[in-house]
Amino acid sequence: MEKENTEQLILKAAEKEFLEKGFAGAKTVSIAKAAGVNHALLHYYFRTKENLFNRVFNEKFEEIAKSLVNKETPLTERIEKFITNHFEYLRQNPRLPHFIINEICTNPERRMHIQEIIGKVFSFYLSQLQIELDEMAERGQISRISAVHLLLDIVSLNVFTFTMLPILEPLVTDPSKTQESFFEERKQDILNLILNRLKPQLQ
Repeated sequence: MEKENTEQLILKAAEKEFLEKGFAGAKTVSIAKAAGVNHALLHYYFRTKENLFNRVFNEKFEEIAKSLVNKETPLTERIEKFITNHFEYLRQNPRLPHFIINEICTNPERRMHIQEIIGKVFSFYLSQLQIELDEMAERGQISRISAVHLLLDIVSLNVFTFTMLPILEPLVTDPSKTQESFFEERKQDILNLILNRLKPQLQ
């Protein structure tokens, strides 16, 4: 239990460090200090900054993917929860999209690692989701849709809100409303767009 708690403290501190400074700027010494452990202990658990980054990135994508295929909850509820959780995570971590885009564009080796992690995590879960989507479409419960396109629709709508807001803020912000109220309206609009896309089409 103590080992798990120590690892989670390090991972949480690493996530914050990577988001704030990028991979190149992140320092394992700073991560260890933020986690309240000595640098030797961090090295014992993860060996390299690369391993630590991969672990943080992999856990986040694993968490996202699993939430979509948990059949204990109806699919539409899962999708609604996924959209909401993803949106709120981006709201709390608005640097994340910029961080990923920067790593992909400026570091070919990092891009290959990210591709490998995404491919490994999503190849299984998306295939499971596609089976469920096809079965529901056969029963007339939803429209036919690719699991890949569904995920891309959700992620792109959520991410675009935060990557482009600094540029579009003068156009989308009503002086009579707070930024928080804008985010709530935007989140609801994305929910409506995706859930309406899933509704069976009238013949």
